[in-house]
Amino acid sequence: MLPIDTSVEYQGSFFFHNLIEYKEEKLDAYALKNQLNSKQLVKIKKLQDQIEKLKIKNTKIHQKKLARIEKHNQQQLKKIAKNVKS
Repeated sequence: MLPIDTSVEYQGSFFFHNLIEYKEEKLDAYALKNQLNSKQLVKIKKLQDQIEKLKIKNTKIHQKKLARIEKHNQQQLKKIAKNVKS
């Protein structure tokens, strides 16, 4: 098993982040080829579509995490305000 790079702050899902990177590397490999046939062009299009879908899912996950953190912070502020009034 490869070590996880903990220096990178992942926005969204770690799994989706790595999957996007993997698919982008495959896309880059096709970009290095001089000649592409129609099957390879179809694969490139599928990869691009998959990458876009994964980025959208990753963004949604990140937004949910931010909303959950904000909700938690609001609850903490209410508790602090309640304790200050007491």
